[in-house]
Amino acid sequence: MDRIIDDFGKKIGGARKDYGNKALNNLDLKEMTSAEKLTFVKRDNIWKKPDFQKMYEDGVDPTVIWYINSIRVGVNPKIQYILDSSKEDEVFTSYISYVEKVRDKVMTLRTEKDIESFKDWAVDEFYHRNGYWLSPKDNVADVIGDHFLKNLQTPLGKCQAKECETLLGVPEDKAGEVRLRYTFDIIPYDERRMSWRKPDVIDVGDGTQTRQSLCIRHSCGMSYFYSDFDPAEIHEETKKSGYVVLNRSRNQILAAGISEEMIPELKKRLTDMLQEQYENTREFKDRAKTAAKARKKNFPYPHLEHLKRTGEDYAGKLHQNSSLDEDSFGQISMCFDETPSDVTGHAEGQDYLDTFGFRGGEFGNWVSQEERQKCLDFGYNALKDLAVLLDCQDKDISLGGNLNIAFGARGRGRALAHYEPMRQVINLTRLKGAGSLAHEWFHALDHYYSYVDRPDDKPMDLYSDTHRNFGRNHQPFDELINTMKYKYTPEGRRIDTDFYTGSKKMDKSYRSSGHGYWSSDCEMLARAFSCYIEDKMKERGIQSDYLSNHADCYGDGVPYEDERKVINEHFDAFFDDLRERGILHKREEEPMKKKSLSSVKKMVSKKKASIEREDENSKGRAASY
Repeated sequence: MDRIIDDFGKKIGGARKDYGNKALNNLDLKEMTSAEKLTFVKRDNIWKKPDFQKMYEDGVDPTVIWYINSIRVGVNPKIQYILDSSKEDEVFTSYISYVEKVRDKVMTLRTEKDIESFKDWAVDEFYHRNGYWLSPKDNVADVIGDHFLKNLQTPLGKCQAKECETLLGVPEDKAGEVRLRYTFDIIPYDERRMSWRKPDVIDVGDGTQTRQSLCIRHSCGMSYFYSDFDPAEIHEETKKSGYVVLNRSRNQILAAGISEEMIPELKKRLTDMLQEQYENTREFKDRAKTAAKARKKNFPYPHLEHLKRTGEDYAGKLHQNSSLDEDSFGQISMCFDETPSDVTGHAEGQDYLDTFGFRGGEFGNWVSQEERQKCLDFGYNALKDLAVLLDCQDKDISLGGNLNIAFGARGRGRALAHYEPMRQVINLTRLKGAGSLAHEWFHALDHYYSYVDRPDDKPMDLYSDTHRNFGRNHQPFDELINTMKYKYTPEGRRIDTDFYTGSKKMDKSYRSSGHGYWSSDCEMLARAFSCYIEDKMKERGIQSDYLSNHADCYGDGVPYEDERKVINEHFDAFFDDLRERGILHKREEEPMKKKSLSSVKKMVSKKKASIEREDENSKGRAASY
């Protein structure tokens, strides 16, 4: 493909390729709205989750790895609210700067000794000392969080114990070695700091037990370790020589009088035992996770292997030779041996701007040029089909010029497509998003409807999510929502529709983005709209898979038979109301415009310049070899 297909129109922003793995910084604030700052300015975007396994491989102490994660978790995830809107930029700038300061300092830690020096630095940096009390300095409380000081002051022994439980970054086959280090001590008996105490009689719940105890003196005081075996078995020579094996997690004497020659074999046995315990625990947790997943599974979204479309090929008519006059075609022939791809029947990004009035469009960096062209062609035809089916003008599809479109640039998990109210962009997950365009377009309409009466105030909420709080009389839309969810018995009693009941069943069966997702007004509307569009296509005898294809795949989560017929009638009334209010406009077909001679000359000149640049680049690459 000669033509390079790239983003078009105004930059949308906020896509993964705009940030990628790059940490968010204060320079990024310049391109954000207030709502975007509240959404994107958060700890996880400024301080990405570290690669703990790489840190372990690079020699960072496992205790330090746990401590770094603990400090990161102690930082507030985001700014919760701003009391004074005039200080918005100051608050966000301060938050980013403080998170960067903590991140850059704590990520330099390598050994357990480094932890103590970091504690001193953090206390001086973020707190006022009031005797034994510490209080956060101005503007720091919004950043460090309530748990920061507690996590900061975690004793080293607790850090070791927690790392023994979590094993952050430690490869699975090394679990036994690390746990041995944190669980057992094999130390030589030293009479200067160790002493055996007389057997203690202790209460063990259902009786008493005599236990031998070993007292160890250290800089912080004394620690006591107990033995479950008979004190008579500990001989005088054992007390004066050999190694003692201590279980620190239980304050237990595992063995005493161990010779130095026995230590390697003892370490191996303990390591194998701890490794087996770890694997058994992991296996148990894996079974628990599997059982939890079995209770709720991901919805099996369909993937269309082959896209079908019948009806007029709108994209195929764009930029064809037949749309040029004779002189224009002659100009092209003089410059090229054959007709260039620029004038074949393919949709371009500019066509989305000119035909539909989109603000902008973008592609993911990993979407190939060939797939970009397919997305443009399928999308253009589907949007033209949508305008025809809704009997509205092409420009109405962009909802007052507010809408953006993206192909494979803003994917979310397993979703085939989604709509972002903040950026007012429909994202289709490359060609996998085929069949979801109508569904997501209605989400966009739902959002547009929430602020169409107040263009200066664009909330992120969809009308269907907050319609009870609007206090405005939008009867057709409200009646549409009520018709989806409720119906009346012959006796006049209101009951749930089968559609609403089936949607609530899906909430119990499938995982999704939140509780009540499948039975929410906005999702029920979007699924019902897809059914409405597919029914409209059947009436016209056309098929447009990219627009909508699999509405009925949701089983009980879509309307059927009489309920579907009534809902479709309310969709008709809703769109009639949109036309009456001037939100949509009656469709008027316009003839295909021919390219002018001047526009063809510009196109040809641009094409020749592109070829010349490519020739120069090829010569340069050849020379470098």
